[in-house]
Amino acid sequence: CDLKCTHCYTASSPANNHLEQITFAELRPHLEEATRFGVQKIYFTGGEVFVNEAVLRGRAERNEEFLRSLSYALEIAPVEILTNARRYVRNHFDALRELRAQHGDRLRLRITLESPRAAEHDAIRGKSTFTQTVETIAHLGAMGFVPIITAERPFLTEQTDKEVRQAYQALFEAR
Repeated sequence: CDLKCTHCYTASSPANNHLEQITFAELRPHLEEATRFGVQKIYFTGGEVFVNEAVLRGRAERNEEFLRSLSYALEIAPVEILTNARRYVRNHFDALRELRAQHGDRLRLRITLESPRAAEHDAIRGKSTFTQTVETIAHLGAMGFVPIITAERPFLTEQTDKEVRQAYQALFEAR
């Protein structure tokens, strides 16, 4: 991952050199087995799925290995991706546009936005991450995606589901 979130349960920060991305060759047999069992949805999570070591260290613009896995998975079942929607997903906009054109709503993006307020989100995810994430959500919406906003409930100041929905709705209606 490209962030150092205060509550990361996988320790997927840029400083962790012990975690490696699963390769397409490693993942493919599992996807094929899932097909035989009638998988109904495939979910990619990380760290940040659009980042691998080469992308993080500036040796590559895009995570081509993930894109291969994603393309293959979409042929099998609907796919949902968890992303921080910060800067690296933007290098994949062309590929996401193409995949959306081919697969429509079979590809869904779940985006972590810890709060509808910048200061609260940035306290968890890092300075300026709120602005970057909200801008990316707007770009993805313009591409036809309907992003699913995800947050850690204990970090929200809103108490009820209705309050949570209204706060996020107000954020995006204002834009």
